Amino acid sequence: SAPPRNALGSPSASLHPLMPPKKASGKTAASTCKAAPKASAGGSTGGVKSKDVVWAETQVHQLQTQRSTGPAWLEEMHEWHQGQLELLVFRLQDCSLQSVPQQLRDDVEFYVSQCDGQLVPEEDFFIDRDIYDEVFAARTSGGAATDGGRAYVRAASSEAEAAAAKELQGWSDGSSGGFASLVKILSQHVACAEVQQAGMARLGALLSEANSGASGGGEASSPASGSAAKVVAPSIFAALKRFPNDVGVQKTGCSALRGVVKSPGGCTVVADAGGAELAATAMKALMRDVEVCRAAAGLLYAMVQETAPTSRERLVMKTAGYDALLREALAKHQTDHGLDWAVRVAMPELRA
Repeated sequence: SAPPRNALGSPSASLHPLMPPKKASGKTAASTCKAAPKASAGGSTGGVKSKDVVWAETQVHQLQTQRSTGPAWLEEMHEWHQGQLELLVFRLQDCSLQSVPQQLRDDVEFYVSQCDGQLVPEEDFFIDRDIYDEVFAARTSGGAATDGGRAYVRAASSEAEAAAAKELQGWSDGSSGGFASLVKILSQHVACAEVQQAGMARLGALLSEANSGASGGGEASSPASGSAAKVVAPSIFAALKRFPNDVGVQKTGCSALRGVVKSPGGCTVVADAGGAELAATAMKALMRDVEVCRAAAGLLYAMVQETAPTSRERLVMKTAGYDALLREALAKHQTDHGLDWAVRVAMPELRA
């Protein structure tokens, strides 16, 4: 009879007679990662791959072969495991994962072995969707983001900075002069995260209003119909780079850049300045925060909308591995509908 199944439809590991027993944790992964050549658009590293990458790619190849010859019910299960292994390769190549634990190797090889030779019947097939959890959780957990090895804590604002933040929170001037004045205030308080967050939140809202007016045939007098991108983008980039571990700054910064992307000429400005890379950096550093992931994914989604499949901007994004990063964010926050929409639309367009 079929073994008991867990909430994900997988047999209980502790009760499955063929599942390799869980092993006690062994040595920790190496603390350093040997530099590896960057992968090209064709997927070749141009150098020798690590044994862990070779192992993972071998498992992917076996799954692809089994999918092509196996029954229809095997397709979804294998596709899911293949996606997890591709994410594993991405993490190994960008050195955010040092090595593949032996326990995960055993679990994956057991899963693949069920289709070697005589296929295990569907009712006895062991899916086990949680075997990757510990590896990916070790990378994304840990509470607050860190700054130089220390937990990040936002510095308190001075009275003048708090007053500036309050002024920006109520900012409503969306004219060219109004945007220039807002940016000037941001430049006067570059070291204050509270001011930067407040200013970028208003930038995002005002740009959204301007873009909506432009798309609806409104008066083309707002910065969104002119030179808004070049006026406001530098301040947003500066704040994102200065406060990489500040949730509020990263969330509002990515949202504001999305507004820039949707303004005339804005996508080129953001792409040329590395906006997609900043979104990916925010998502990596603050993967635990669903709002940061949603804002960063929204920025990538907007860039996909505003670029042609063969454009220079899109090709650069495709070779950066952002599809795997989006997949990780979606796996981390499976119930967020906004993130789900942005990821499912953008991810296929960013796959190399």
